[in-house]
Amino acid sequence: MRAPGYPARLRGLRRIDLRRAVTTDFPLKAAALAISILAFVAVAESTQEAQATFRVPVERPASVPAGYVLRGTLGDRPICIRCRTSHKRT
Repeated sequence: MRAPGYPARLRGLRRIDLRRAVTTDFPLKAAALAISILAFVAVAESTQEAQATFRVPVERPASVPAGYVLRGTLGDRPICIRCRTSHKRT
């Protein structure tokens, strides 16, 4: 059972017209969208990448399973780190 005065409450609510919401001030909305896309592209492309390469020695594992043999030296491996300069800590 509905509450008393239910139809009266429905009359107070306005229906949202999506077509009117999109087409009202369309040139202004299109210009704002274009400016935001240009700003996003400008910020995304303006940052430079920093790159650093380190050589890290690889040590023999502490526990080698029975039946496995390590042949030769493990040596060292180059590690390459890349980041954008805007995210890099000084």
